[in-house]
Amino acid sequence: MDTPSTGPRLMPIYVALVVLSIGLIASLALHVVTWLTAQQVRLQARAAVEQLRGELQGAAQQQLSFSIPIQQTVPISVVVPVQRTITVPIDTVVPIDTEVTIAIPTPLGEQRFALPIQASVPVQKDIVVTIDEQIPIATNVEVAFNAPVVIDFGDAAFDGLWRAVGERLDALLAQL
Repeated sequence: MDTPSTGPRLMPIYVALVVLSIGLIASLALHVVTWLTAQQVRLQARAAVEQLRGELQGAAQQQLSFSIPIQQTVPISVVVPVQRTITVPIDTVVPIDTEVTIAIPTPLGEQRFALPIQASVPVQKDIVVTIDEQIPIATNVEVAFNAPVVIDFGDAAFDGLWRAVGERLDALLAQL
């Protein structure tokens, strides 16, 4: 006859306890491996963030230089108003040396006489010339050049950006 302590009824309980113990140990081992892996990932992430922080400080001292090629036709259409008054002084002597034929009616018929004229006429005059014009100009101008662009990341304009990124990296490091 079977004794109550070693009977067939207790055997499944021992098997269940052994299986349950093995499962518990396997679960605990899996949790330990997961925790160790998470710690390694955390340490690697922390090292990467610290490296990024150092590279960020180096980048703040860099410059980015490049050229932008510009080739374009610029249409120009404009009306230029010209309003000007110019005084032209004239101070000269005009010599006159000519012969004029004069026809004089007489009772004997028309008589022609040659009349020589020799004179010097002084001319002294300021002539005011007023120019009031609208000059239309319509043309196309070809523009072709390389525009140099230099971005200095150490410039004060980037200070806020570098500070904000640094603060976020510090906050991330504190969480790791």
